[in-house]
Amino acid sequence: MKELDLNSSKDKHIEPVIRRLYDLMKWARLY
Repeated sequence: MKELDLNSSKDKHIEPVIRRLYDLMKWARLY
């Protein structure tokens, strides 16, 4: 159970990073 909690917290922390990567991909397409 503790491992699952850590994974969920990691996902929340990684979410913003994925959003940044997605934004960069969109910008690259425009460029």
